Amino acid sequence: MQIPGMQQLQAVLEKLPFKKSQVKKPVVRGAMPSASQEALPSAMPIKFLAVSVIMFAIALLFLLNVSFKMVSVSKAYKAVELSPPKLEDYFPNLSVPEKKESADSKKELTIDEAEVSNSATPKVLEVDKVLAIEKTFEYLSRFENNRSKKILLATKPVIAGLKRGSLAEEAGLQLGDLIVKVNNDRIESVMGYYLATTNKPSSEIEIEFERGGKSMTKKMNSTSSKALNSNNTGIMFLIPSGANYVTKEETVKLAEQYRAEFLSSIPLDWQNSFAYNLMRMAQRINNEGLALATSNTPETYPIYKFASSDFLLWQHQQYLESIETFFSKRREQEGKVIESLSSLGDALTGLAGGLLFFLCAFLYYFFSIRAERRS
Repeated sequence: MQIPGMQQLQAVLEKLPFKKSQVKKPVVRGAMPSASQEALPSAMPIKFLAVSVIMFAIALLFLLNVSFKMVSVSKAYKAVELSPPKLEDYFPNLSVPEKKESADSKKELTIDEAEVSNSATPKVLEVDKVLAIEKTFEYLSRFENNRSKKILLATKPVIAGLKRGSLAEEAGLQLGDLIVKVNNDRIESVMGYYLATTNKPSSEIEIEFERGGKSMTKKMNSTSSKALNSNNTGIMFLIPSGANYVTKEETVKLAEQYRAEFLSSIPLDWQNSFAYNLMRMAQRINNEGLALATSNTPETYPIYKFASSDFLLWQHQQYLESIETFFSKRREQEGKVIESLSSLGDALTGLAGGLLFFLCAFLYYFFSIRAERRS
């Protein structure tokens, strides 16, 4: 049975411009998704996971960068060393190059044969500072004697002064007496007198001298246990300014005085290094001045004008400044170490946060896929 008007409706539909297959079917709410829709997971968990991976990678790279910086800062901190003063800075006109220190020379000054160096770590240095200071003044005394040798050899041993109450005054020696013998050893110069009384110490000295064209002899006897020498007899000579002879006794006294006044002002941890640096430079000064003893014109050598007292003051001041510079650099590097440690803490915090974020994103992605598959 045909519905009235059905034929007319069918004819109208056939005249429309689209096909029947193009007519969309109405979507019924609550209907189940198709099989093709079930195969496509949600895009949000994937994006969340990708972002977490990127953040974790950035945190890891930052940690590696901080670690490399820490290694660099640590090396720079360990590389900070004290730069001891150099003799060339005080006296650039040196002709004798510095000799390499031998193992034997180190053993002479070391305790337990510890390694000696100019490094900035005080505990490495086990140099006997007392012995180093003594050797320093031995070298400087030799230099002074070599520099004055020519002048003293040319100066006649004429008594120019007597210390009041001295053994020479009590023995009857007078101004103008020309000394010709000391303990039967003939002398012809002031240098000869110094050598005769220093190289052969004795509690009794017999002096033969000329006075008014007559030869006379006097004896001086020590009133103590100390041997007599050119320092304690009371005899003085007229010698040119700048020329002097330093005896062994004077050398010992100068070393003791220096330890009391100068070495004690150096921080205890650095005294061994300080004494060793001073001794090495004094050794070079002595080597430089060896030519003065044999030269007929010692005043033509640059080292002839070298002032030992000024040098000692300079080395002491320069070493104190070197210590201050060392600690200043150490403090600067310590600041960088603290800064790098702070950055390391931030990097570890960032890495922990990135890892936590990645775990959360992974769990979210995992459970999202699982829930979609179940539904």
